[in-house]
Amino acid sequence: MTATDRVHETVNAVYVAESRRVLATLIRLLGDFDAAEEAMHDAFRAALEQWPRDGVPGNPRAWLVSRPFWTSIAIVAMWTAVIVDAIAGTEIVAVATTATTTTTTNIPTVVITGLLAAIATIFVARYGFAPERRDG
Repeated sequence: MTATDRVHETVNAVYVAESRRVLATLIRLLGDFDAAEEAMHDAFRAALEQWPRDGVPGNPRAWLVSRPFWTSIAIVAMWTAVIVDAIAGTEIVAVATTATTTTTTNIPTVVITGLLAAIATIFVARYGFAPERRDG
């Protein structure tokens, strides 16, 4: 039996023993059953890819719960950075296409900034903290 086979057996054993707890925790954190179920399966898929390379973590359940959480934060941070760069560097344009026409509308910077503020407010309300601000 190879090391990869042993890790796959470990992932399977963790799935059998911990998947219900992982799912319950993700439902509590995410507030949505379907999103939690998808996040759990993504985390187990990531475990199958990463654990053979990096080793099985000391607390697999904690790893499986934190992985989707931090992945979501990274995605929000990435898109926020993209939007902020777009606001700072270029004109934001929305394009709406129907079967017969295409409409282009400039989106005012104040609208994008307001959306970002709303996202940040929701994030803080949901998770109880905000990313640190780093000046300079």
